[in-house]
Amino acid sequence: MSATSDRRIALVLGVLGALLVALEALLDVLRALVYAVRNGIVAGTKFTDPFGHGVFLLVLALLAGFFALLGRAPDERGFVPGAVLVVLAVAAWVLYGLANGLLGLAGTLLILVSGVVYLVAGR
Repeated sequence: MSATSDRRIALVLGVLGALLVALEALLDVLRALVYAVRNGIVAGTKFTDPFGHGVFLLVLALLAGFFALLGRAPDERGFVPGAVLVVLAVAAWVLYGLANGLLGLAGTLLILVSGVVYLVAGR
């Protein structure tokens, strides 16, 4: 495969992973808001934990989408965006955990694969 098609595959995987993580973030924030409206409580761990996870995942999705788009240029090397995507995915697994949501897990896995493809294409 050519480096251009590798970068295109990495771009699609990175953006798809970022979208899945953003969807998980939206679901976490909605879960926190439903709890707050239902119980009239805006404090407590049942509100702050999902809301904090949602914000963390949203930042992760924005960074992953940005670096996936950054590595797509055919004239530039994709090593740095690939390395950043791998670090983002591993950091998300360490900080967020592996069993907190299927969409987040699948999204971070796609981000990791996107980073590895960028690393291979950028050599």
